[in-house]
Amino acid sequence: MEAVEQAVFDDLPLKGCLMNPALDPLESPERRLANTILKNADVSPIKVPLHRELIGVRREFSRARDPAE
Repeated sequence: MEAVEQAVFDDLPLKGCLMNPALDPLESPERRLANTILKNADVSPIKVPLHRELIGVRREFSRARDPAE
């Protein structure tokens, strides 16, 4: 808070610009490029449909009843 009051951060580049939340700093440039190409082509990365399928299977599993009951 002290630094803000002293205007220490006022000279930073891109001050006032919104950050892109889609940019993952831990994602490799190659993967970022591949995901951008897929997104621009309206194609989901392989993990998206698999994740959706996994969620569906978990829901079915949670609704299933134990046959021993």
